Parts: sequence; C-alpha cells; structure tokens
Amino acid sequence: MNTPEHNIQVAYFDLIRLYENKHPTLKRIYAIPNAGKRSKFQGEWLKDEGLLPGVWDVFISVAMDFSSGMYIEFKVKPNKLTESQINFRELNKGQYAFKVCYDAEEAFKATTQYLGIRLNSY
Repeated sequence: MNTPEHNIQVAYFDLIRLYENKHPTLKRIYAIPNAGKRSKFQGEWLKDEGLLPGVWDVFISVAMDFSSGMYIEFKVKPNKLTESQINFRELNKGQYAFKVCYDAEEAFKATTQYLGIRLNSY
C-alpha cells in the first residue's frame, strides 16, 4: 500500500543506500514491517510469529556509548504516535534512542548524528 509515510521511509532508505558504501555502519539499519491492513488470518499468523504492536518502523542496530540502538518512527503531520508506540518507547526508554521523523532528511540527519557520521551535505 502506497502511503505518505511509506514514501518517506522509501526516501530515507534511498539516502541510506546512497552513503552506505562510504559508511558501512549504515548497512546495519533495517525496517520492521509491523503495521498495515491484514486479514484476520494474516494477523493471527503474524502474531504467532512474534508480531508486536507498537514496534517502530526502523531500527539502527548499532550500540553507542549512550544507547543499545535507535528506533525511528515515520509520521506525516499532524499524525502522532499511537498508544502502543508510546508504550513500546516507555518500555524500552533508557536502553534505546527514539526519534519520530516527519521527512526523510530529518530521519537521515538523526541517523548520522546518532552514529557520529559527518557528511558535507548534511
């Protein structure tokens, strides 16, 4: 399904792919397909596999001095975090960094700042 949040996330991963050869740490970023409309059967099937409501869109699997990794959630204004997303963040705060982003550039900048990557264009 093509949504504005989907488009933002695709643009974010386009930026990641553009720089990942020069900065291989960017290859340790992945999407978590945890949302979407599904049939009742598909929903139950995915829950059986460990689907967890509220998990954020992207995970940066790189521990830094202050965090074991970073989650990013993509939103389109004026959308806000859902209750399950807030609960997920609260359950994991202090161990992981979290950032809600409203466009690909904001997310990419947050990513490079988190990882300590300096780019001339960002």
